[in-house]
Amino acid sequence: MNTGLKQQLRESYDKESMSRNGQETQTWKVEERQIFADLLLRDNKKSLLDLGAGPGRDSLFFHQEGLSTLSLDLSTEMVGLCREKGLAAEVMSFDSLAFADESFDAAWALNSLLHVPKSEIINVLEGIKRVLRAGGLFFMGVYGGVDSEGVWEGFFTDEDIQVKGSMWFPLM
Repeated sequence: MNTGLKQQLRESYDKESMSRNGQETQTWKVEERQIFADLLLRDNKKSLLDLGAGPGRDSLFFHQEGLSTLSLDLSTEMVGLCREKGLAAEVMSFDSLAFADESFDAAWALNSLLHVPKSEIINVLEGIKRVLRAGGLFFMGVYGGVDSEGVWEGFFTDEDIQVKGSMWFPLM
């Protein structure tokens, strides 16, 4: 991702960090993460990379479920909020994951990869695949809607992503 976009995202999320920290998690998100946690625990997965962790609500949930969780976010303020919750957290961009190959059993990206320009999404997904162990599980949730890209508008159209219910699949 280009430096200008990263800077805009960082500044925007730094400004919104306290507001987002105080927000309640929507019911559908709570349900999705519980289903994913159950799947991870059933498959004896131990480590999770939370991509775009924000203030760390999902990371904290997964940590409390018994997973070794690492929270990543581009926003320094968001990473600080994660650390205040006792979570391991790093400032890092999706497009430059600084981990050895096969470092994690799973990755969680709920409404964070929507900020990746469409022209770069394949490279970002390949980077996520690289840091997942064989048989690793990846959850990617994005909003659909109007086709646009930007700091707050990087949504795919409904035609770009059509999912009936929830889907999880191993990246091979």
